Amino acid sequence: MSKKNDEMQPQGLTPQKNAAIIRALSEVDANEKALARTVVGLQLIVVLVAASAIGIANMPEIAIAVLSGGVVSVLNGTLLAWRMTKMASASDQDAQLQLRLLYFYAAERFWW
Repeated sequence: MSKKNDEMQPQGLTPQKNAAIIRALSEVDANEKALARTVVGLQLIVVLVAASAIGIANMPEIAIAVLSGGVVSVLNGTLLAWRMTKMASASDQDAQLQLRLLYFYAAERFWW
């Protein structure tokens, strides 16, 4: 009877690192990274098409403005996708590190 009670006792509140929830979160991270790359690629295509169409219409000043604004947007998206990749490799257990990185990345995006 006591052996059965020992088997039913929880081992702890923290799941093991190889628990199923960790694998599911890794799949979500991979999907988010792929989505971020897709968004950046679509932004680049839209910017190039719009700037080309405006340039063909003999409005070079507007085409340059669209191109420069689009490049800023694409660079910001690329920075975000790169930082998502870096965050995936950081320790999930260190809350202070996660908070510092969050503030640093937010300030970095405003700097750009």
